[in-house]
Amino acid sequence: MRYEFPWPPRALSPNSRAHWRQVARMKANYKEHCGWIIRGEYHDTVPQVRPPVAAQVTFVCDARRRDSDNHMAMLKPMWDALVEMGVLEDDSTTS
Repeated sequence: MRYEFPWPPRALSPNSRAHWRQVARMKANYKEHCGWIIRGEYHDTVPQVRPPVAAQVTFVCDARRRDSDNHMAMLKPMWDALVEMGVLEDDSTTS
C-alpha cells in the first residue's frame, strides 16, 4: 500500500517559532488532510496492516541541507491519521 501526502506546514517543524495555537491548528488541519487522502484512496473499506509494519518515508527536498529528525517530527500528524483511519494499530500504552 502506498500513500503520497503533501509536505507538512513549516509551523510543524520542531524548530518553528510559531505560536502554540497556530501549531495546534496546523497539526489538526494536516492530520485531517492526510485522513481525506487515505479515505479517498479506499472509499469505504480501509485495509488494516497488522504489526510488525515496515514503513518507508521519502522526502523530496530542495538543495538546502535538512535534518531528517525534524522531518520525522513534522510527520506526527500523518502517523496519527493513519492510526485514526484504522490503517495502523494504535501503539499507545494504556495504564
